[in-house]
Amino acid sequence: MRFYLKQILYLMMELLLFAIIAISLSAFTFFIFESYWGEEMIQFSDQMIEQPLDLLAFIYLPSVFVTLLAIWLVHGVILKREESVLGLNKKGLFTQFSFGWLMGMSLVIFGFLLLLITDQIDIINYEVKWALIGGFLLMFVIQSFTEELLFRSYLLPTIEYRLGTWAALLLSSFAFMLIHVGNAGVSLIGCLNIFLAGILMGLLFIKFRNVWAPTALHISWNYVQSTILGFEVSGIKTYSWLQIDEKGTDLLTGGDFGYEGSIISVLFLSLSILYIWKRSPNF
Repeated sequence: MRFYLKQILYLMMELLLFAIIAISLSAFTFFIFESYWGEEMIQFSDQMIEQPLDLLAFIYLPSVFVTLLAIWLVHGVILKREESVLGLNKKGLFTQFSFGWLMGMSLVIFGFLLLLITDQIDIINYEVKWALIGGFLLMFVIQSFTEELLFRSYLLPTIEYRLGTWAALLLSSFAFMLIHVGNAGVSLIGCLNIFLAGILMGLLFIKFRNVWAPTALHISWNYVQSTILGFEVSGIKTYSWLQIDEKGTDLLTGGDFGYEGSIISVLFLSLSILYIWKRSPNF
């Protein structure tokens, strides 16, 4: 018991150190942006959700820079741990990325088709804006990569080093869920889906010991359900190629939280978790 309490204490100190460095870097970066682009940032703040390149420039590119720098400082410079555990290895990049992309896209498309067949949603229109279709893809690539760096590449191995694989998988997924609980339209099913998505992406990280598969799943999951199929993504509405009418029950459609609030998503994510878990040699 004393050993585990000591490991928990060390872990909390390491995470506190990371948080202090990350917050300091974020504050410095925000100060730089505010100094040079203050008026533009205020002007874009209300309309930025429809301007993916502005989101990319003012939020997600600085975020990925801060995250990478904080990980390098804490993991590599201060704690001097092996870089390989972060899962940024080039080997298997294409095959693992393709696997994750197809899995994420399939989870959303199958749910969409099931809702369409059961008359829970209607396609009411479509609107092709190639600049937004491409812009949101770029945005979701960087946004998803940033979150995967934080929760799978850094947090999961850091917890695993102290408490083991199962604790790392569960705690990193719970932390991933927590950053979404303040989103619009969030529900208990929505929280469960975010937690399950964290478990699935964590399992992919553990299976391949690389961040590429979970990152690709994260990208395609967000991009296909929002920019292509017309759902909110974690309660956030963006431009979409298809416009849909969610006329069915929120239990099935997900309501204001989007597909991530649907019980259908719970089913498909659970089956995917079971599939990956059964085929993971590290369990």
